[in-house]
Amino acid sequence: MFCKSCYANLPDGTEICPKCNANLAAKMPIEETDKKMDSSTNSNDSSSGSSSADIAMDIKKRSERPRAGVIIIGSLAGIIFAFLAFVIYQRIDFRPSVQKEALIPDKAQDSQPVQSNKTTIALPKAAEDTVQNITAADPAIQKHLQDSKDYILNGKFQNAVESLKMALEKNPANQEIKKAISATYGVIAAKKAETGNYKDAVDDFKNAIRYFNEDSKLFLGMGSAYLQLNKNTEAADALNSAAALDPNLVEAYHLLADIYYKNDDVAKAVPYWEKVLSIDPSDQKARYFLSKANREKDTNEKFTKELTSHFTIRFEGQEEREVGRIVLSILEDAYREIGREISIYPETEVIVYLYTKQQFRDVTRSPSWAGALYDGKIRIPISGYNNDMTQLKRNLYHEYVHALVRSIVKEGRCPTWLNEGLAQYFEDKDKLDYRREMIKALQKNKVVIPVRNLEGSFMGFSSAQSHVAYSVSLAIVEFMIDRYGMYNVKRVLEELGKNKTIDEAMRDGLSIPYEVFQKEWQSDFEKGRG
Repeated sequence: MFCKSCYANLPDGTEICPKCNANLAAKMPIEETDKKMDSSTNSNDSSSGSSSADIAMDIKKRSERPRAGVIIIGSLAGIIFAFLAFVIYQRIDFRPSVQKEALIPDKAQDSQPVQSNKTTIALPKAAEDTVQNITAADPAIQKHLQDSKDYILNGKFQNAVESLKMALEKNPANQEIKKAISATYGVIAAKKAETGNYKDAVDDFKNAIRYFNEDSKLFLGMGSAYLQLNKNTEAADALNSAAALDPNLVEAYHLLADIYYKNDDVAKAVPYWEKVLSIDPSDQKARYFLSKANREKDTNEKFTKELTSHFTIRFEGQEEREVGRIVLSILEDAYREIGREISIYPETEVIVYLYTKQQFRDVTRSPSWAGALYDGKIRIPISGYNNDMTQLKRNLYHEYVHALVRSIVKEGRCPTWLNEGLAQYFEDKDKLDYRREMIKALQKNKVVIPVRNLEGSFMGFSSAQSHVAYSVSLAIVEFMIDRYGMYNVKRVLEELGKNKTIDEAMRDGLSIPYEVFQKEWQSDFEKGRG
């Protein structure tokens, strides 16, 4: 999800943006029509008092059959949304100038609250300043130094390294030249990390540290790159080295906390966020995650777990074990089926939490219309599925797709329309009748919501607004797949994973400008397709 105000990329369910302090949980007033639609599409709001054993038995016995409620909603949706379309359009559509500002990511900001592949090395100033401070009496050395300065000013950092190495050969004891080589390697490594080339970035950070091992920022950069390669042990070693060199380096503590949090060891993550706040009490990022982690710790401390080679599932009490096994079976099906279609299989395990409805609200603080959540872990309230295995499967497939997208995009920015559109596409292609009805209503009333206006978070929308945003996102993604194929959709995700903007990712993934894609989609939509 994205902050509605500053467009920082945040985990789904974030309530307060750590960058601008915007309240992301605030919703527009929800009319009775919203509530009706909310209850029709969120089966978690029913049968919350059923026991886990009953849920497990009923799920096993449940036959696959269409829900009458879906058919009714399909009929009502056209009338309801025809009436609401213009009002909702006002809320979603009239934001083009603000949204355009979000298309060029701020390279200095973390693309996620606790994890970033960015280093704090200035480019190319760090190398330039280091070289500028070196003086040498030997004309030959001075010539190599001048060459290195010229190369740096022209962005030829590898050439600068070679010139500096030649200068060092003539004066092997010169520590300033070693520092200059180190700083220049650091620039090279950081630039590679920015383009998603984390493996080579690690190698160049190692080269930098070999020449000068007292710069905490180099260890921080190397730890960040290791995280992107899912090498958590090596990342933790590098980050601890960074913190040892600079005990006030809050970025290192944030990343160390993230390592433990992602590995579901919340208790070990908490002290690092507490350390950040002891250094900087105004750090909203640490404050948000510390609060969230404490809520999770209190709720999850009695949870047990089941696991497969791809998933770890956590739940409370032995009576939930059978439900957990059913959930694991569905997720393994998703892993195989979706993996075959999009040719992606996440390398790291996906963590899943099964909650009661109240636990889900307490931990996630999500909007009332949210039936499940992915914020780095799949979180789903299991109550209410005793009469609807189809809805349970939909929600699990939906959230698994978010985990799949995160595994590709990593710390890049995935527009919400693409993320949510793909999640719906793989949910249950034959059971999205109410979405189709909504699209028809929008088309009939000639309401077109620009693609760019669906890049940010939907979390602040009311129930009706969210249904429109989700439906249009599905229609855009279906158009994208039909027109360009799943292979090229995957390429767009991979380009986003290289920290490219959506404009760049569409250009390199689909071989067309983003603006052209939007015009194609709008033309197709206005003709009544989708």
